[in-house]
Amino acid sequence: MREALALVLLLSLNACKKAAEETAASTNATIVAGLELLPYVEASGEFSTVGPADWKVKEDSTYGASVLMLGPGTARFPRSVSIGIGGYPNKVDKSADPKWYYDGYSMIESYNTVVPFEKRVIGGVEVDYYEFDRPFRRIHERKVIYTMRESVAIVRVPGGFYRISHHAPVEIYRETYPVFEAVVANFKLGPRRAAKAP
Repeated sequence: MREALALVLLLSLNACKKAAEETAASTNATIVAGLELLPYVEASGEFSTVGPADWKVKEDSTYGASVLMLGPGTARFPRSVSIGIGGYPNKVDKSADPKWYYDGYSMIESYNTVVPFEKRVIGGVEVDYYEFDRPFRRIHERKVIYTMRESVAIVRVPGGFYRISHHAPVEIYRETYPVFEAVVANFKLGPRRAAKAP
């Protein structure tokens, strides 16, 4: 009896998943890791990619075109998942060399580094890649609440690069890593940035 109920449940779940994928396809959306991804274009038109339909989006042009996509996280880790995109050189970081950027950053994070600077293919796109873990503490507290993992893909473009990062607690970062891969795979320069290239 239990086996029959499990089979019915499995078939129902598969039918629901297929229906969701068909709906997404008909609305120019994609389902990745259970999330609906829609086309995203940065406000100034500097770049485009995809992003989860129900995540909050914060754009900032203080130092250069950048965006932060904020996920809800989970009950245990609320508001703890994000994907960020920023272009370099910008108004503060003048270097167009991603290795120079990484070397400076890794000096701060050296004891946390998990994967050193390396070439990797993500979603069919060759990128420079690194990742590291960082303890998360509440403000003014020493106790580590959990460990955050940051995965970074460096997409080289004429005259500079873009840093696409994925932040999530180590325990759940694999759940939204496919979304990060989709953001990297769909990343494209807009006409504004392409016009600035040498």
